[in-house]
Amino acid sequence: MISEESEFHRLKAVLRLALQSANRPPANVFAGGYHVVGLVEFDVGMTAKFWSFIRDLAKTSSDRNVFVVALEPDAEQYFRKRFGKYGAIRLSVTDDGTRYLDALGEYPDESPADSLRFNSEFLVWLSDTGSWVAWGSRGFSFVAVAFRNGFSANINELAAKAGVRIHETESAISDLIIPSFVDDNVAAQNFATEFRKNYAVNKDKKATEKKGDRKGTP
Repeated sequence: MISEESEFHRLKAVLRLALQSANRPPANVFAGGYHVVGLVEFDVGMTAKFWSFIRDLAKTSSDRNVFVVALEPDAEQYFRKRFGKYGAIRLSVTDDGTRYLDALGEYPDESPADSLRFNSEFLVWLSDTGSWVAWGSRGFSFVAVAFRNGFSANINELAAKAGVRIHETESAISDLIIPSFVDDNVAAQNFATEFRKNYAVNKDKKATEKKGDRKGTP
């Protein structure tokens, strides 16, 4: 886990630009200038194949590092205050899936329950430039991947290479989100209605891919 204050504060600056930090789904969590390009099952985010996917996104954006940051419990107010380390990890794009899984499983002060793998209701994945951001909810079982305006990559191609399924909005609602509501159909449908408004997968990406307007896809 990250322990240097200066490094975490640089990371927070990227997060402030990329996210509406107080928002939670079904409200839009991304800042203006970002658009959702795909949705992934949260549990897939805990796998080596998801690491392959986001590592290739980072390479496409010419980044050297990928960060995973806890939003709830808070990386600073919870993790730093309790353990002296932030609830955030840094990986290099040269790291493999095993290193990713090991980093997620790292825990502070002999408290295995406080690894990001287990103690994370909301997680964010991002790289140095913030060209792309992935925001995940364990409870609602999804990770939303968003690109900053001006950045493009063939998300379907990268996901297929890694073996990751990219959901569009309706399949994410039916396959991931609705099943997370137990015996509360009204709440599920209300959530789904707002989610459709705020997490509509951007259709312009398909036209961009057809034109070949991609930035250095590996």
